[in-house]
Amino acid sequence: MKVIITGHDYSGKSTVLEKLFKENNNGKMSYIHLSYREPTNYEFYKHTLEYSNFVMDRSFLDELIYPEVFGREGNLSFNEAAVLLDQVRNNDIKMYVFECSDEEIKRRILNRTDIEEEPEVLAQVANIKQRYRFFANYFGIPIIDTTNKTYEEIIADMQLDLPLNKPSRLVHTK
Repeated sequence: MKVIITGHDYSGKSTVLEKLFKENNNGKMSYIHLSYREPTNYEFYKHTLEYSNFVMDRSFLDELIYPEVFGREGNLSFNEAAVLLDQVRNNDIKMYVFECSDEEIKRRILNRTDIEEEPEVLAQVANIKQRYRFFANYFGIPIIDTTNKTYEEIIADMQLDLPLNKPSRLVHTK
């Protein structure tokens, strides 16, 4: 299994991927949890996309969005992102952009206290969402609206053929 979920903060990426990992890990799966606060570069993504079995929380698409939002230098060009997307398609990697309503994102942000950038993210909700939609539509990446959906409904939207009830262990790698 090779699955990448990216999208707005608090859209349910980590929640879905952790459960997906727990239910489908055969001991040879990597759980890759990235952060827009720790930008990575083309070589990192190119290498990571070669893994044989993984779920990835965030992606190279973030490097086209968050540098502008947080006023930092980007580590990936548009052309490099396009090359990586070709690698995703050529290696049968499932990739999705998660989103949910602005109101739900704001509610989730306000319920959290462990995120340093939360005021900036809160102020940029509509901009971040708009940029994810733009790039998802441009690159043909499916958008999954997670607002008020259960895990099972989200997995159904993703159209994944998943085995059920496999034991696993959760391991974060960075």
